[in-house]
Amino acid sequence: MRHYSSGIFIGSKNYPFLSIGALTSEEQSIQDTPQDLRPLTIEEIIQRRQALTHAKVQQHVRAKHQLLEQLQDVAKSKHALESELTFLNTPSTLESFSKSLPHGKSLFLERFELLQTPKVKRKIEQLTADTDVGARTALQELQRYTDEHQLTQLLSTGLLGRKRKIVPTKWSITAVDDTLSTQQQEKILETDTHEETYYSATFLGNEFHIIIKPGVWSFELIEITLPRTIYNPGEKTIISKDHEYHHKRKKYVSETAGAYYAAKLAILEHVKKQGRVIVLRKITPAYTTPLGVWVIREGVRKALQHPTEQLSKEITPYLRESKLFQEQQAQLKTYF
Repeated sequence: MRHYSSGIFIGSKNYPFLSIGALTSEEQSIQDTPQDLRPLTIEEIIQRRQALTHAKVQQHVRAKHQLLEQLQDVAKSKHALESELTFLNTPSTLESFSKSLPHGKSLFLERFELLQTPKVKRKIEQLTADTDVGARTALQELQRYTDEHQLTQLLSTGLLGRKRKIVPTKWSITAVDDTLSTQQQEKILETDTHEETYYSATFLGNEFHIIIKPGVWSFELIEITLPRTIYNPGEKTIISKDHEYHHKRKKYVSETAGAYYAAKLAILEHVKKQGRVIVLRKITPAYTTPLGVWVIREGVRKALQHPTEQLSKEITPYLRESKLFQEQQAQLKTYF
């Protein structure tokens, strides 16, 4: 069977024995990067992802498998690669959309062969071949040559760093967001402080509201999950939040998971000065299917293109949940 392999998906279940495989389709035009998905509706994204097949094998994270070498070529390639596939089974159902990266059929491979040689950017070829360069350094250098989506694919398939292994896609996404945002954070810590600004936008059934206040760098993400939504079937609104101060967090966030690092990267790409940043994400009933943390990253990026004069009155009451906001209010009371 001829397919086009455009991406990689590595599951996290049963670690360290993982399902690793390519995301393939019968049409070369079907791409699923955040850039490709950003203009689409939720229904169009679902339709596109249903057209993808997860062609996979089961493998230990440090084992060497013939498929892994070919997946690495897919990860490095600028474009989808034509491939010849033979499957061991036929699907009975579509992959569950409760997952963060939904796709269509999931099939075990008997044979996978690339029919094209990948075209690879010189810097990517150089750093994936160099086992003396750490993964963090490689990611930071490659940021100038590609986007976080491809960086995630390179890290997932064990192409970066000194001690290489395959990494679940979900973990790689957060690692890339965290690494790139840390680099940006270090750059702004010695700058002047940001003026007070507000931003707001809606993206795929999520509302994003951003407040930047003058002050030393600090960051907080507050997720407001309304009742009767995909993550909250109950009758009460659920609030999740995490924050950090001047220095980078040493521990993984406790409530907002990968969304925190995705939002933080989008903020630090935009700001040129340090400030006190609060991002509020409201998850509405219009967000009918979990699509992955790229929605948060792209939603914050979209909001940063839409400055507003003040925060929406509907969102203001949720500032009571903000640790950074409450601390600033307490400081003002003490000052006056």
